[in-house]
Amino acid sequence: MNRIVPERGLLIGGEWRPSASHGTAEIESPFDGHVVGSVPLASAIEVKQAVDSAAGALLRERLTPSQRSAILRRTAERLRERSDELARLLALESGKPMREARGEVARVRLSSKSRQRRAAASAETWFPLTLSLVRRTGSPSRSASPRA
Repeated sequence: MNRIVPERGLLIGGEWRPSASHGTAEIESPFDGHVVGSVPLASAIEVKQAVDSAAGALLRERLTPSQRSAILRRTAERLRERSDELARLLALESGKPMREARGEVARVRLSSKSRQRRAAASAETWFPLTLSLVRRTGSPSRSASPRA
């Protein structure tokens, strides 16, 4: 079987690991039915571990707007670098024509760039403080002002 997608296992807590059940589901192309690859089947416990790990990371990793901007910039760069490969995979697994798959990858890349610009602008505009947000001008925002 000619597999397009490499098998990596389950990503839980930042680490790739095999499924406890060792079961897999084949991904078939809706276009012609050939098997493009397979994905591991996760148990309920593995799903809970993955969700708990992701939720914990979200609470631990408070990123600044500058950090978010850098991540989104790199995401857009990687999408550009691998756009042909990603479009091919998308076309194979979804049965979409290549033109549509390329357009979808381009839209995701543009969305990442747009969000990166917003995060960069946010880094220049807002300063997080304990009790309120202060605009670059130094005056408290109305929503953070105590009411008399």
